[in-house]
Amino acid sequence: MYLSVCTRPNIAHTASYLSQFNNCHGSDHWTAAKRVLRYLKGTRDVGLVYGKTSDPLTGYQRTVALSSMEAEYMAISDATKEAVHLRSFILELSPGSNDKITLYSDNIGAVKLAENPVFHNRSKHIDVRHHFVRGIVDNGEIELSYKSTEDMVADILTKGLPGSKHRKCVK
Repeated sequence: MYLSVCTRPNIAHTASYLSQFNNCHGSDHWTAAKRVLRYLKGTRDVGLVYGKTSDPLTGYQRTVALSSMEAEYMAISDATKEAVHLRSFILELSPGSNDKITLYSDNIGAVKLAENPVFHNRSKHIDVRHHFVRGIVDNGEIELSYKSTEDMVADILTKGLPGSKHRKCVK
């Protein structure tokens, strides 16, 4: 349980499920427990490392989105802010490099909305501060691209993945 709570959240669900059968385990549970141990042995160099602070990490969304497209558009807006900051930092370190930063989104509607400079009925309720991404895309500082959910490599940090997808993301 310590591993699943502190350093290996990827086994938290399995450890929690197996702990329900501590008093009345069967051969299937024993097999599953051995599989978890083999997995841990094979990935013993992998784990989360926390900083020195003991403050809890809590986050709240600042606004409520009316659709998944709007939520993804807001996420693109936040990612664009970070990308612009990182791009300017990179340009300070190596002034000759002037490459675009590519942001990937798995919501094609949000990508199209960010690339389209014309306001539509479906976007007029979105706070104006999120629309600056259109200007950044028009300036050529960043490039937005659609990538299907199956191809997103960031999923390894945000979701429990099946073995095949986990191996694909780790390679």
